[in-house]
Amino acid sequence: MRLTIKRIKGMMLAAAVVLSVVGPAVNVQAASGKTTIAVSAGEIEVGESVSVTVKAKTDSGNTAKAKMELTYDEDILEFVSCSVDYTGGDGGSVTATASTMTVKFKAVAEGRCPLYVEASNGVESSSGNSLSSVEACSTNIIVNESSGGGSSSGRLSKDNSLKSLSLSAGALSPEFAGNVVNYTATVPGSVTDVEVYAETSNANATIESVAGNTDLQIGANTIKIVVKAENGALATYTIELTREEEEEVVVPTEIETTVTEVVEDTTSEELEEALSQNEYLSNSYQQLEEKYQREKDFSRSVIYVLIFVIAILLVVIINILVYYRRKMDDDFEDSFETKRPAKKRAVKKPAPRPVESKKEEPKKAPAPRAEKPAPRIEKPVQKVEKPTPKAEVRNNFEVFDFNDED
Repeated sequence: MRLTIKRIKGMMLAAAVVLSVVGPAVNVQAASGKTTIAVSAGEIEVGESVSVTVKAKTDSGNTAKAKMELTYDEDILEFVSCSVDYTGGDGGSVTATASTMTVKFKAVAEGRCPLYVEASNGVESSSGNSLSSVEACSTNIIVNESSGGGSSSGRLSKDNSLKSLSLSAGALSPEFAGNVVNYTATVPGSVTDVEVYAETSNANATIESVAGNTDLQIGANTIKIVVKAENGALATYTIELTREEEEEVVVPTEIETTVTEVVEDTTSEELEEALSQNEYLSNSYQQLEEKYQREKDFSRSVIYVLIFVIAILLVVIINILVYYRRKMDDDFEDSFETKRPAKKRAVKKPAPRPVESKKEEPKKAPAPRAEKPAPRIEKPVQKVEKPTPKAEVRNNFEVFDFNDED
């Protein structure tokens, strides 16, 4: 069977379509992700620097990697550096593919500078599964007019923000950011005291006080962290901490006595046997689970292969049908040309030479006798008549030959 280049291209295109349909089914889409943004200071002055940290995570809080683009107002902030490989910088945007990137800016003009983060192509770092989407985030930095330089030039800094904030128990919500001062957290009922870990953004700022983190009551508690800037300005970070009720398990005296008796009656051999059986059952369950997973993966692979083979067979069958259809059309056209009567050309016969009519000269009569002269007899001249034209019919065509004398 002879295939044209066009048919081969069609088969290759069909195979590519099948692979594109089958291939994506293998990828397991994880939950959507999100980005967070934190600034070292929410309010700075012209000439000061600020650091912006952008992170990508899954909804469950796992680390993720994504292509993140940070946009800013280049009329207010000037790009200085980035902690990872990046593109851009100038023009009001910085783009990098990472799980965390820290960008440093310098304030060049006063005003409110919006910071906006967009992310795409998110992948969970631990499993490698793609994220269906990555949520964007934003914040603002206020740049005030400089009043004569920083503390190094004689002016006291008014930066009273925190660089980091966390608890020994319980997670802050939302995630910590330097310009956010209100948070919530929850701890189990067994926790009565928590440690507060806080660090100021400015080295000359101090933590004035931490209150409400000891002797926690069941229910709502308020923890306040007071930060004092170099110039005396105060800022208060508040954490609304909820202590859950502690569940007490009361065992009746009778049940407790029964359990004690059962434990005392149980020998070490019986206990070892029970532990051995438990371990055996656990291993058996694990083996069954692994076997089920292997069979599931094998069945899925077989299904994908069958789909691919069926698609290839369909393409081949279609090409065979098209080939024989064209061959039948060609055979039909050849038979039609063979049955069509050939048009014969009229053959023109050469004109025959004209026949010269010979006139018979009259015979001389013998010399007359003296006594009786013989009368002279003249033979009439024979006329040559032209033959009538002959009509010949050949294959429905009439050929006339007017020069044929036969």
